[in-house]
Amino acid sequence: MPRVGLRELKTHISEVLRDVQENGARYTITNRGEPVAVLIPYSAWEEKRPMSPEELTVFLDDLAKKIGEASPGPWSVAEMIDELR
Repeated sequence: MPRVGLRELKTHISEVLRDVQENGARYTITNRGEPVAVLIPYSAWEEKRPMSPEELTVFLDDLAKKIGEASPGPWSVAEMIDELR
């Protein structure tokens, strides 16, 4: 991942953003040689962002439903968990 200093980024922001947008490039932004941020394409950020509490609840509810449907016996998921305790 190429590194670009803050001063250089200010000077070449258009070129850097075009490279990110068109080529999917990723840059480490530095300030006085120290990494401070990473510039990545928006789509890559969307894939990595954490789920909101609402999204996580929906995901876990769906997962629990799928597990319940795949259950090999007449027991509910809650009953199987209790049995394992």
